[in-house]
Amino acid sequence: NPTTGANQAWYSRLNNLQPGDRVIFALGREASPSIMHALASMKTTVAHMLLVLVSIICFHHDTSLLYVYGTTYTFNPTTGANQAWYSRLNNLQPGDRVIFALGREASPSIMHALASMKTTVAHMLLVLVSIICFHHDTSLLYVYGTTYTFNPTTGANQAWYSRLNNLQPGDRVIFASGSPSYATTSKISVNIKGTAAAPIIIECTDSSPAVFERSNAAQNVWDIDGSYFTLRNLAFTGGSKGLRFGAQGNVSYVNLENVKVYDTEETGVSFNDATRDYSNIRITGTEVSNTGSGTSECFYFGCQNAACQMNHSIIDGNFCHDTLNAQSGYGSGFQLKTGSYSNQITNNVSWKTKGPGILAYDDYNRGVNTIVGNYIVEAGDQGIQVTAGAILANNIIVDSVSNGIGIINNQVMPGSAPRNLRIIQNTVVNDAASGTCLYLANAVVSATVFVANNALFCPNGNAYAGVSSVGSNFKSNGYIGGSFSGTAGNTGATFVLDGIGADLVNAASADYYPSTTSKLINRGDASSSSYTYDVDFNCVTRSATTPTVGAYEYTSPNNHLSFYTGQTPTFKTACQTSGTTSSSSSSSTTTAAAASGTTATTSPAAATSTTMTSSPSSTTSSSQNGSGVLVTLNFCLLTTAIIMTILSV
Repeated sequence: NPTTGANQAWYSRLNNLQPGDRVIFALGREASPSIMHALASMKTTVAHMLLVLVSIICFHHDTSLLYVYGTTYTFNPTTGANQAWYSRLNNLQPGDRVIFALGREASPSIMHALASMKTTVAHMLLVLVSIICFHHDTSLLYVYGTTYTFNPTTGANQAWYSRLNNLQPGDRVIFASGSPSYATTSKISVNIKGTAAAPIIIECTDSSPAVFERSNAAQNVWDIDGSYFTLRNLAFTGGSKGLRFGAQGNVSYVNLENVKVYDTEETGVSFNDATRDYSNIRITGTEVSNTGSGTSECFYFGCQNAACQMNHSIIDGNFCHDTLNAQSGYGSGFQLKTGSYSNQITNNVSWKTKGPGILAYDDYNRGVNTIVGNYIVEAGDQGIQVTAGAILANNIIVDSVSNGIGIINNQVMPGSAPRNLRIIQNTVVNDAASGTCLYLANAVVSATVFVANNALFCPNGNAYAGVSSVGSNFKSNGYIGGSFSGTAGNTGATFVLDGIGADLVNAASADYYPSTTSKLINRGDASSSSYTYDVDFNCVTRSATTPTVGAYEYTSPNNHLSFYTGQTPTFKTACQTSGTTSSSSSSSTTTAAAASGTTATTSPAAATSTTMTSSPSSTTSSSQNGSGVLVTLNFCLLTTAIIMTILSV
């Protein structure tokens, strides 16, 4: 209190504060001029301290930041020119600097204006601190703007389209579910632009999704562009395509969570407009089904001949089924076109597709794509088809019409050939009248292709077909069906299995786990990291010395998890934790590339919260950042308190 002698102790107290302390200065008119002068000095000192602290935050947050200065403007209260300062403040550009000269002759009106400016600048400073604090750790809460709610049973639902095109960063749109659906009679084209600190959320919070329906195929259900936004628990049906991304420009930091797309004429979810760059896209828990008679893939990423690319994106835990009405040569489940790179296609289920369950072309040496832990059933073509730059691990492929796994010389980078592939620890089962488990094109660059620890069951066809000399990178592949050509002299390349019934628990009931007496157990070759993957189909850690051959690591009779309703597949339940995918050391290039960009992974909000994941593994590592979050929060609160104290002084 300034009216008591105790006020003399404040200075020494400020120099001895402990974390979490709070200092309250009482207001008093009786303070002597010397004390008021001291307080003014303290105000200046604290302000300098605050500048230093903010500088520490900014430069510690990203030491690569450089600040660019623009134009410097100077105003003097004794001249008429001072009247222009207000309009100037509203037209500053990044990096500009404004200097106000001190003058005794300032009129009361100008002094009042300056006082108002002080409050405005203080508010700006508070916003700046908020941005710094919340941007400092992307697992912190994000600032929301306005929430808009629409209901399909009222006339208000007609306004949703115009609202979507006028959202601001941080806004949230909630669509109620119910009947009738949200009809789209005209072309729906929206551009949604959030920010890393304030993503836009468009969702339905009811137990069943809000449905957007188009009654004809003249247009897509939605054309959508932008960045830093999430679509959650929404359904799209009818139309040509369900969701088309990139009609107007590049698309980045987008989340699709628990979305349904069904009964479209063409592809369900499309990221393939020419010249576009699609980066840091995260799709989880999304189901696409019953596409029509066009090209009609479930998911289409990138463009032919690398005319557009998908990169640093996560496609995890989704379900594609029933594309059988597509044109011949089309209707794949998950298609990744040439030049797309550093993507993760993991833990997805593909069932009854006209084309391959997963189709990935040449990465153009830009960054290996990871295809891990997927379940492919009854593909009308290859189960999984790849060309170059990919890791195939822990996949289960069952009853494909063509090859279970096909390394195909198709749409390769000009002047190149199939190369840079790791086909490891997959299980392929095909007990049809004929069928090939694994096919390698004759043009394959065998020195860069590793085929190891795969379980290949094709008793009525061929376990292997293709290039006649496979080189030395074939290791410990268990098989039944035909011969495994080209392995003469390559000790340990293959071994013969007893059969589907003897080596698997119950393939007839879709249980492909090794039986207790299976020859797959402890037969894997772990002599090179190129031959193994750290975890299995269920994300169970593998043995570092004697891994099980095939997609499962045998740890007990109960490692296998069922994700079937009778004989019908559904979403895979194992390993579905925010796109988390463990990888072996030799796949670090892929995962690191994905992690470095996915601040929205991603995107932006996670599946059940309003936090953005900064990498595929952010969910599992968040506990390690707890102390850092607390320190950041405490500092932000303390800084804000100091600013408010300055204002009160």
